[in-house]
Amino acid sequence: NLFCTFCQNWDIARAKPEDIPARYVSPEEIESTVQQSDVIGVAFTYNEPTIFGEYVVDISRLVKSRGYKTVMVSNGFITPEAVKDIYPLIDAANIDLKAFSNDFYRKECKGQLTPVLDALVEIKKQGTFLEITTLVIPGLNNMEHDIDRMTRWIVENLGKETPYHISAFYPSYQMKHIHRTTKSELDFVKNIADSNGLQYVYEGNIMTTTESNTYCPSCGKLLIERRGYRTVNNLDKNQCSCGREIPVEL
Repeated sequence: NLFCTFCQNWDIARAKPEDIPARYVSPEEIESTVQQSDVIGVAFTYNEPTIFGEYVVDISRLVKSRGYKTVMVSNGFITPEAVKDIYPLIDAANIDLKAFSNDFYRKECKGQLTPVLDALVEIKKQGTFLEITTLVIPGLNNMEHDIDRMTRWIVENLGKETPYHISAFYPSYQMKHIHRTTKSELDFVKNIADSNGLQYVYEGNIMTTTESNTYCPSCGKLLIERRGYRTVNNLDKNQCSCGREIPVEL
C-alpha cells in the first residue's frame, strides 16, 4: 500500500503476481504447521500484512487460541479502524517510521506521514508491544532537525521505553545512486535519540559489536546480547538484577 523508491525488498513487493508460484494456505494449515514446528508463534511480514488484514485476523484468532504469539511487521499506513480490528490480536509489532516529513512520504513513498503517526498511537492504545524502525537514508531522512523532532515525538506520544531501531540503508531499487549508510551516520542518529531520552536505541543492518544489545538504563548491565540472529538473555522474568523492570516481549 506504499510505493517506496528505496524499497529493500522490492523484488518481493513489486513482483507481478503471475511471476510468483503461489497457492492458498488456510489458517488451519498454518496453525497445524505451527504446532508441528519448534516455534513460539507466527510473524506477519514481507509483503505488507495490512493488505491482507482479514487473513491476519483469521490466523491470529486460531493460533492465539492455541497459546501461540503473533507478531506484525508493517509500514503503519493503516486506518485507526483497521488497527482496532487487527492489533488486539497482535502481541508485538515493529512499525516503520520512514521519516518525519510529509514531503518525504509523499515523494518517496506515495503516502502520508499523519496516518502513520495516528496508527502508532492507536496501536499503543491496543496494548500491543510496539517497536519502531527507521531506515536511515543518507541525505534524505537523516537531517538533525527531522531526527530530533521524530525522536521527541516518540518519547512524548509512545514513551521513552519504546525500542527504536535505526537500520542502515544500502543502494537498492530506484535509489542505487545513494551510498550505503555508514556506521558514523547511524551513530549520529543514535546520539540524537539517546539525548532525547529514548532508552532502547539499536543499530541494525550493519556490523556492530554493542549497539544492537540491550542494557539496563539504571545500572548499565548487559541484559540481552545479540550476535546476528543469536541472543544471550541475562534477564530474570523481564527484570534486571538491580530490580529495574525491562519492557521486552520474550
